[in-house]
Amino acid sequence: MSPLEPQNPVIGKTIKSLRKEAGFTQEELAHASGLNTSEISNLERGWRNPRWETMKRLATGLGVSCSDMVAYAEQFEREERESK
Repeated sequence: MSPLEPQNPVIGKTIKSLRKEAGFTQEELAHASGLNTSEISNLERGWRNPRWETMKRLATGLGVSCSDMVAYAEQFEREERESK
C-alpha cells in the first residue's frame, strides 16, 4: 500500500453507502452524529479509521446498529475479494 492510498476503504465505502441509503448529505450526517463534516469526509475516503465512540455516533446518526455497520463492511470486503 502506498502512502497515498486510503488506510481503510471498506469502512469508508460502508459509511458512504449507508449515508446515501439514509438520504443524508455529509453535512446532515455530521449534524445527526455530532461529528464535523471534514471528519465524515475523511472517514468516507478511508483516510481515517473510526474509533469505537465514532462508530457508535455514526450508527446512531444513521439509525442502524454498530453490528449492522460491521456486517455491511464485511459484505463489501467479501465482494471486493470475489471480484479479484
